[in-house]
Amino acid sequence: MIAIAETVADTTFDGSIDPRNPREWPSRRHNGRTMTIFADGHAESPLRRDLVNPNDNAWRARWNNDNNPDLPTTWTADTGGPAPGVSLADDPIF
Repeated sequence: MIAIAETVADTTFDGSIDPRNPREWPSRRHNGRTMTIFADGHAESPLRRDLVNPNDNAWRARWNNDNNPDLPTTWTADTGGPAPGVSLADDPIF
């Protein structure tokens, strides 16, 4: 599972990486590659286009802790409010 990857240096301090949102894609500053660290401790430098490719089930699976590529219809978009099914008291904004 992907744990950490380089982020794009933009005007916000944002450590999020998300293959579903182009504004949160990892950077590609190393000739189109991004340094990526996995939960098991190993590191790779894949091409970003491969890392965020929605048609590559092998890469999609690496974003998830169950190693399942999950279809896009199973991913819920963040609408800026509390997580679906969770109250604001349990999912506050800091």
